Amino acid sequence: MKFYFFGGCEVQDSIMWLRDNRPEHSYHRIWGTTISSMLSPPGRIADNVFEWHNRLSDLEKRSLTVERIYKEICSKDFIDECIVDDNTYLVLSMLFESSSRYDDGFEHITLIPELQLNCNDRNNVPYLKSIMRYKFPLDIYGKLNDDSFATSVYDSEIAKNYFKNTKLLEKFSEKIYNKFKNKVILLNIPPARKYYNRTYGFYDDLPKVSQYAYMLTNVSDMSIGDYSWNYHDRLINLVYNWIYKKGFNEKISIINIDNDKIVGDDHHYLGRSPFHFTNKTISHLGSKIAEKINDIRRN
Repeated sequence: MKFYFFGGCEVQDSIMWLRDNRPEHSYHRIWGTTISSMLSPPGRIADNVFEWHNRLSDLEKRSLTVERIYKEICSKDFIDECIVDDNTYLVLSMLFESSSRYDDGFEHITLIPELQLNCNDRNNVPYLKSIMRYKFPLDIYGKLNDDSFATSVYDSEIAKNYFKNTKLLEKFSEKIYNKFKNKVILLNIPPARKYYNRTYGFYDDLPKVSQYAYMLTNVSDMSIGDYSWNYHDRLINLVYNWIYKKGFNEKISIINIDNDKIVGDDHHYLGRSPFHFTNKTISHLGSKIAEKINDIRRN
């Protein structure tokens, strides 16, 4: 059987576990993005990035950094590129919806790590250094990192699309159904509220929004107490519930992961984040996916 995974680092780490522990199937990563970005039309930034991409050599175009940027801004073929047959499933995580975005009223672009000013790759090399090597237009890079165009799921206009206007979710679900039908496994994974540190052990934490890029917001009180987590859980649960109950004409599978099974890793190879989990958490998540796969095969 073949499985495509849509999501962030939580699915990438799960894929690596499954390849090691359940090698009888094939597992493929679809690079994550936000629904709004995937379904928004390209604009002037996309035109400029398209021209930049055309100037690159074939070898440079195969760079993962270049591929990620081009897919996010120009092609947006996250689901369309999947090659499916009767034994192909999609494993779907929506944690990437927490990502910050660029929105100037015309273009909506997810600020993937490659496009963020202060993000490094797994070798701790700034992505800015990588894109400068490929002569990415620095005026575009600067505009994407202009705080006046930054927004997130905490922005009222973005949230309204989820809470009051479900057209985005309808289009997203339709896009998936047209490709995979009901062969979808929905992963309902909460962000980490507990972390592990090799020096201090396990500790409970509700980090301020400003401590990581995934939950960028200009709302000052989002960094106080538990409010940001409650808001995040409310939003993501709404997305999961809508997709599970209304998104498809046929029933799909779902895996619900409890909060107490999720532990963030202070030493994750990509750094600290509420979506960078310990090996034990990934083992639990991978085992749950493997159990669901076995259920599907038996039925």
